Amino acid sequence: MSRILVPWKPRSAKRAAAALRRRSLVARALAGVTNRRLKQVFDPRKPVVHAAAAAAARRSCRRAARPSGATRDAHRVCRAPGRLLRDGPCGVLADPCKAQSLARSTPLGTRVARPREMDEAMDEEMPQRSRRPFVPFRHLVLGVLGLALALLGRQEGKAQAPPTETLVFPAVADTYVDATLPTTNFNTDGHLKADASPERISYLRFTVAGLNRRPVVQARVRLQVNSTLADSGGTIHRITDTGWDEATLTYETRPPVDGPGLSTLGPVATGNVVEFDLGTAITTDGTCTFAIDSASPNGASYKSAASVVGQKPILLVTVAAGPAPSVRIVQPPPAAGFFVGDPITLQGTATDMAGDDLSGSLSWRSDLQGDLGVGAAVSATLVQGDHIIVAAVTDRFGLTAEARIHLSVTPRPPANTQPLVAITAPLAGRAYTAGLPIQFSGGANDLEDGVLTARLVWTSDRDGTLGAGAGFTRTLSAGMHRITATVTDGGGLDGSAEALITVEAPTILQLVPGADAYVDSSSPSANFGGGSILSVDARRTAYLRFTVSGIGARQVVQATLRLQADASPAAASPVGGTLHTISNGTWGERTVTFKTRPAVDGPAFGSVGAVKPGQVVEFDLTGGVTADGIYNLTLVGSSTDNADYRSRETPTPPKLVLALSGNAPVVAITAPPNQAVFPLGAAI
Repeated sequence: MSRILVPWKPRSAKRAAAALRRRSLVARALAGVTNRRLKQVFDPRKPVVHAAAAAAARRSCRRAARPSGATRDAHRVCRAPGRLLRDGPCGVLADPCKAQSLARSTPLGTRVARPREMDEAMDEEMPQRSRRPFVPFRHLVLGVLGLALALLGRQEGKAQAPPTETLVFPAVADTYVDATLPTTNFNTDGHLKADASPERISYLRFTVAGLNRRPVVQARVRLQVNSTLADSGGTIHRITDTGWDEATLTYETRPPVDGPGLSTLGPVATGNVVEFDLGTAITTDGTCTFAIDSASPNGASYKSAASVVGQKPILLVTVAAGPAPSVRIVQPPPAAGFFVGDPITLQGTATDMAGDDLSGSLSWRSDLQGDLGVGAAVSATLVQGDHIIVAAVTDRFGLTAEARIHLSVTPRPPANTQPLVAITAPLAGRAYTAGLPIQFSGGANDLEDGVLTARLVWTSDRDGTLGAGAGFTRTLSAGMHRITATVTDGGGLDGSAEALITVEAPTILQLVPGADAYVDSSSPSANFGGGSILSVDARRTAYLRFTVSGIGARQVVQATLRLQADASPAAASPVGGTLHTISNGTWGERTVTFKTRPAVDGPAFGSVGAVKPGQVVEFDLTGGVTADGIYNLTLVGSSTDNADYRSRETPTPPKLVLALSGNAPVVAITAPPNQAVFPLGAAI
């Protein structure tokens, strides 16, 4: 009996084909984690091909094909049985003529022998790459996921670093000196040498400009090597002498190397471009001079500024490049005048590029009197004269900023003087939220009567009298307010201060419940979660669950549960109920009964008296909702006459109404561009 040499079909071709298709789909999905275009590997009509994913797919398909006796001519495993053989998704081409011939001559399901010669022929026909060890699929999965996490972590770490800028400064002077030629100048030699035997020392001078008090992240001198036998690149020092002349400097007139070693290089090779790290040697604009010496008799030679080819000496200074903090002096106003002995309130604000408040770190000083204190507000008594007051701050990246004003202090007059009043809160020009308590604080002093702070009277041109004394809290209506603090001294003179502020209406967020139901003690096993009524009385308790999102970093000024009483006359009740929060969040809307009801274990908030049919009823929940999350509420009653409210199944469902301070922050992704594609491993 002759044997027919055709591809051997596995016991379950459908099962093998399905497994291969699943593997290909999963591999494509995982590859899409890092590059959504990788799916084009499996579509030959599209030009973008990722080599790593394509190779993995080929290895996967060939590994599945080989045990089935498939050859390069026919891939039965890649296609469902009974169909004409075509190109496999792995990219291995099938010969249509041979495929159709094989398919016709061999009935599907025929079990055939697979001799060793066939394996050998297949191995010779397979590309050499296919015989490499196969990478297990689980390793591919872990590798792709690990790479994705590593890239994400890399970008996460980068977000913490400040933006930087690198400034490049060419050497304005450079030369070297040689102990064997003590009176020779090597300015035009084109080399900078550092050696111990004979002693040779190189000198470089740079002029640094443009730092503008920005913190230096890194500083380094870059040189190119000339010599071939250098086992040490030398040690660089910063020296104090900056007046030497490169055209006349010799070993006899050399400046002393009086600074500590900043960094030392090991062996260097011809043509290498090397860098000496300067550490913290560069901090401000100005002229800086460096010397390079060596402890090795096989020293180094570098190209100088006189060299006609190669890398000439340069100084690279990397500085923080982000915007500096913003500083504003709130009070006193510019060109203000005071008397000797007046306690002067100095107040300012400072924010960094991320919007963080740095006001508490403000440092105050006077050009006449020196340091005055640190903080958002300080009180200082200044000497007579004209003062320039400076408020300065440094952010976490070392970026500094300052604001300054001019004021004068004159001798105290013999006559009675007006009291001096200062408002430290609220801050002039700031926006506040209606409904939130606003802090009011200030002080009053008089040269004759002393401290008068307790007599302060506070008013608003919109809301009238606000309070009295050194400080208090109060809410204000929405709109513009001119806040005035006034005091009268013993001589009848008035002193006052003003602050113009804006009070904004809060942002309103309305939410409907995700579940609501009520239970009835007279029907302890019944569930009423699917009805249109939430009934509340001494026997009936209502439950509501809200999923709150959208608060973010804002403050909840007010929280209210709003219910609509049913229009039926039976909905009226002399007691509308009391609202509680509860800790149990596992009750189900369609399963909760009186027997399985959650315990009312939370504090009571708002209560409502008589309820009329169709009335809109509001329960105060301020303080019960403070952040995003899931909140479970219950409404209990004390009357035998039930109040009926409409449930979430009606057109007028319950609503949780939240008043939020300020406006939601605006977030915009400026880079990278939307749907951008990057090579694997590229920094984004």
